Amino acid sequence: MLLKKLIKGGYGLSKTFWVFGFLIQLPFYALVTTFSYAKLLVASHLALFVITSLLYFVYSVVVTIALFAAARIYEGHKIWIILLYPILVLRILGHVINAVSFVSFIR
Repeated sequence: MLLKKLIKGGYGLSKTFWVFGFLIQLPFYALVTTFSYAKLLVASHLALFVITSLLYFVYSVVVTIALFAAARIYEGHKIWIILLYPILVLRILGHVINAVSFVSFIR
């Protein structure tokens, strides 16, 4: 139910951006970064790194989709939409780069 409402933009643009796209995503980012450095030191963290990275990637893609949906139904000041779209483009480019990096890392 939470995921369905999120993907449809039901939480509004500001809550989707700040809560789901920033506050919740920040710990995921910290974990992935920590494990990416830890993998250089200890190979036993590889499985945890892979799982954390995949969860982070999936969550980040879901939030990006939710931000697009929230932007479509947003009825406030248009400046927020104008500011959001470059961020979304950068998020999508980041997803592509992360996916390519992850696949090359796994090989």
